[in-house]
Amino acid sequence: MTTSAAHPPIYQQLLNEHGDVVADARNTAEEIRREAAEALDWHGPGIQRQRRLREQRG
Repeated sequence: MTTSAAHPPIYQQLLNEHGDVVADARNTAEEIRREAAEALDWHGPGIQRQRRLREQRG
């Protein structure tokens, strides 16, 4: 039996059973990082829109 150094047989079995959890976690982490960066960007369009809404109510 030969095994690949990159992906042992158990890895393929886990992928088949559970999907690529590592890739899913990586993608989710990247999405959260982008959302957090946008939320913390005090100069972004979201902040400017909130300022306009406050001024209109004002």
